[in-house]
Parts: sequence; structure tokens; C-alpha cells
Amino acid sequence: MDIDGMGESLAAQLVEEGLVENVADLYRITVEALLPLERMAEKSAQNLVAAVDATRDRPLARLLVGLGIRHVGSKVAELLAERFRNIKALRWADEESIAEIDGVGDVLARSVVEWFDREQNRTLVANLAGLGVRMEDPEPEVEEGPAATAFEGEVLVFTGSLESFTRGNAEALVKRFGGKTSGSVSKKTTLVVAGPGAGSKKAKAESLGVAITDEAGFLDLLEKRGCPLP
Repeated sequence: MDIDGMGESLAAQLVEEGLVENVADLYRITVEALLPLERMAEKSAQNLVAAVDATRDRPLARLLVGLGIRHVGSKVAELLAERFRNIKALRWADEESIAEIDGVGDVLARSVVEWFDREQNRTLVANLAGLGVRMEDPEPEVEEGPAATAFEGEVLVFTGSLESFTRGNAEALVKRFGGKTSGSVSKKTTLVVAGPGAGSKKAKAESLGVAITDEAGFLDLLEKRGCPLP
């Protein structure tokens, strides 16, 4: 959970003393429980409890890393958080919908699904939620004014790498201006933005006759439609 002041040695002490068995137990620790630990003064205990408390309101990606899901590091956690935005949506996602995220793939998708299939892990998430740990990220900002409907009725798919945005930020822009995004190309897709490394999604767009542009073309489109960038 990236807690300030929580090193490996202290974490080991907490486990050895029976104060922590899983991540949720960290949020139940009190100053009084910490004081008997080796080299733990009252001020240090207070600082640690405060540091733990501060992590209750971290972005979803930080939570996903803290859960210890196999193969889910910080980058993958950001991709999952950008796509699903809340833990419940990720919990019920199937392998196909997770694997279609660029940068994730089948192995990672299977790991995530298998993690949530274990009852003890679902219980852990429920306990963390009950202890006030944030389980979702806020919805993207919605634009007001003429640009609010710039992408209304459109469904965009981003594939390959981008230089000006993360994929999540690019998708948030489309939603901000009234459009929708998807992780897969279908007949409903109106535009595919393909960066370097674009593969099967670009090929599928070509086979379906879906319009394709690159990042520069997407930036031009934003400018032509009067969409201000953050």
C-alpha cells in the first residue's frame, strides 16, 4: 500500500507479533498495539498509524498494487484502473475484457480473474472497503459548453503507443467531450486511433472499414472540434 515509514523490517515485526495477517489488518493497528515493538516510540507509532490512515484515499491503481495480484505491477495497475475505474467492475470482468487492454494480455488477465475467484481475496477486498479504503476512482470530468458534444454518438478505440497522453487520459478526453471508448473494435466503432505498435485492432478496423487515424490526426480532430486540452 506504499505506506510511509513501513519498511521490510517493521513489516516482518508486525507479522511475527501477530498484529498483521493480511493487508486489511494494517488499518486496524493502534498506537497502543505498536508501542511494545522493538525501537517503537510513541511518536513513531503515531506517525505510522497516521501514514496508514493516509492510504485509505489513494488512487485505485495503488490499491491494486497493494493487493499483491500476481504480475500486476504499477503500470498494469494503472491500465486496469483506467479501464474499469472501480474494484467491483474489475471483480466481475472476464478474461477477454481484461486481455483486450493494450499492455495486459492473456496471462495477466487470467491472473487477475483467478485472484478474484478466491474467496479469501474477495473477503480481503470487502474488509478493506469496510475499513474505509477507497475502491474507485472519480469519473472523468465532463465538459460544459459547445465542446461538450464534440464526440457525441462516436465510439473511439485507442491502440498502440501514444506520446501526448496515456491511453487512459486520451479515453477520458473523449468521454469528457461526449463520446464513448471501447477496448475492442466492432461495427459500432467510429474511429480507431492507432499509434506505433498497433496490431490486431488496426487490422480489424481495416477489415471492417472503420476510419483510422494516428495520434497527430486525433490532436487535429480535437483542435477542429474546439476541444481544449487540460
